[in-house]
Amino acid sequence: MQQWMYATLAVFSTSIVLFGCAATTATDCPPPRKPERVPPSAVWKGTCAGGHWIDLVATQGKRMRFRIYAERRGELLLDADFEHRDCGGFRLTESNWTEHIVAFGYALELEHPPDSAYGPRCRLEPVYPAHQPPD
Repeated sequence: MQQWMYATLAVFSTSIVLFGCAATTATDCPPPRKPERVPPSAVWKGTCAGGHWIDLVATQGKRMRFRIYAERRGELLLDADFEHRDCGGFRLTESNWTEHIVAFGYALELEHPPDSAYGPRCRLEPVYPAHQPPD
């Protein structure tokens, strides 16, 4: 009887530990508190491990100007125009960009639904030189 209880306890404990690990690695975490220096219009894009505040500043022709801010202290990391790369005919707009941008690394990475018409490497790459920060 004791062996059965120990086996049941072991299975139960293991499942709690596994559930706890899965919960801590989930990507559905609330965004961190927005630093004061980040504009109200900036949107959080990232995971539980980290991310950036991204703000659409302007659109002009084929380019979109974004400002990228650091997660915790809100420092301006990049103020640049971005262009679509490997996206076929897909284009972000002022009304849909928050749905499609998922992260910032070297470029603004876009979500890629499996049945999408644009390619798996569709992204927005910065155009250099970037804009100069205001004094």
